[in-house]
Amino acid sequence: MISLLLVFFCSLVQAENLLPMSVLSRDITNYHNFLIEQNKSVLEIESLESQYSNRNIACIVIIMQALHKGGYPAKLLIIKAPNYARELSMVKNGHSVIMHQDAWDTAFDNNSVYKSSEIIPRGNFVKGFYVKESDKKMYGVRNLEDLKPFTSVSNSRWEIDWATLEKIGLRSLSTTPTKESMIKMVLFRDIDFTLQEFTSSKDLSYETEQGKLIPVPGIKIALDGSRHFMVSKKHKNGKEVFQALEKGIKILRSEGTIDRYLTEAGFYREQVADWKTINFDD
Repeated sequence: MISLLLVFFCSLVQAENLLPMSVLSRDITNYHNFLIEQNKSVLEIESLESQYSNRNIACIVIIMQALHKGGYPAKLLIIKAPNYARELSMVKNGHSVIMHQDAWDTAFDNNSVYKSSEIIPRGNFVKGFYVKESDKKMYGVRNLEDLKPFTSVSNSRWEIDWATLEKIGLRSLSTTPTKESMIKMVLFRDIDFTLQEFTSSKDLSYETEQGKLIPVPGIKIALDGSRHFMVSKKHKNGKEVFQALEKGIKILRSEGTIDRYLTEAGFYREQVADWKTINFDD
């Protein structure tokens, strides 16, 4: 189902390029609320500090600003996607020209998509071990061996996350398609933790009506891969979008904007900078 999301308070009425972009349902709402909160067009955004911010919202802003700086001003044509796997297929078959979030380097193939320069370098993507707020049995974990008695849930199509969890040798590992269902399984089923990005909230938590997940304090894990924007080779505007995107990314990177946006959105958290990184060399 395709829905046109007109950029709120947009001052760029002269822009003629529509940008078909796959976006997860939850991020459509977050992006909508973010622009309303900021009372600005996406090109006027200067800070990602917001209750609605996350890495994916930062990615949308980075893409739109990079395209503008690269000579391809555009309005969003948002194509709703139910999950990450569906987003990948939408871009690879040309149904959308770009994903709203970055993708692991292993997800790319030369036949159907272009791979942008690095947005998140290898080793910079860290996640926390999220548990039910009242559950403290993992608080003593400090290495891989300590993790083995526990259970976890992820999405088997999240290739890097899944491979990492399998390599640990947990007591059990379950799969489910969405982050929301992962959170519910930790809250209500016999699942000890889920690997998730740290949030922008003060206590780093994921809070829902049903309950709250918080990260095990003092530990994190770095996923092995770099992240890039994916642009379709099968879409008629793919090459033009990719070329403009690369020009704009280079400009934003030189200005320090990309890392600043990711920091403001909560992806890079100074709060966990000194936490122990659990790795397979321990």
